[in-house]
Amino acid sequence: MYKVYFNNQTIRFDREIRPLDTLQVAGAEVLATDDIAKLLQIFGNSDSIAIISDDFEAVFRHFCSLFVAVEAAGGVVADGEGRIVMIHRRGRWDLPKGHRDAGESLSECAAREIEEECGLSQLAIDEEICSTLHFYDTYGRWELKRTTWFAVRALGSTSTTPQADEDIERVEWCALDEAVRRATTESYPTIAHVIEEYVKQTITKPISR
Repeated sequence: MYKVYFNNQTIRFDREIRPLDTLQVAGAEVLATDDIAKLLQIFGNSDSIAIISDDFEAVFRHFCSLFVAVEAAGGVVADGEGRIVMIHRRGRWDLPKGHRDAGESLSECAAREIEEECGLSQLAIDEEICSTLHFYDTYGRWELKRTTWFAVRALGSTSTTPQADEDIERVEWCALDEAVRRATTESYPTIAHVIEEYVKQTITKPISR
């Protein structure tokens, strides 16, 4: 099973439908077109889309081939009290992340993006939480971004500065349960998934402070 995100939509490639799926699309429909705009018309406004095929891996590969692949990294940053840093951008809560520069490792990218977007330094990059895929239109070019997410500890000052030229209005520390609420109700499905995976990690393997 594979998941890809687009705005508020979750697109799942699988062999079978699930109870929460709001739309089922045959994998053959995806294989039959190279037109992303046409696929979006098929998907409509459904929140949870299931692309069903016995060979869903091949359908997923074809889908990915329609996009320009880009790499990014970000993090769930926690302070010594277990609070999580979140950024408010374009009307929604988000987590710091961004494109990887040439020559950077993914962990280096995550640290740089957190410093740029939040004004935080003295960061310890811990284990990888998960990776997510989401696609978007950048001035007529459709990109599929794979973002690798890390658990990160803030070791120094927790004073923050939002990166205004990236449309970040606020940077706030919040309790983990508040971060879960914001991710679920005031963010994107991608961010909700990352926070969910982070919570699973902190329960099964608490991050050392």
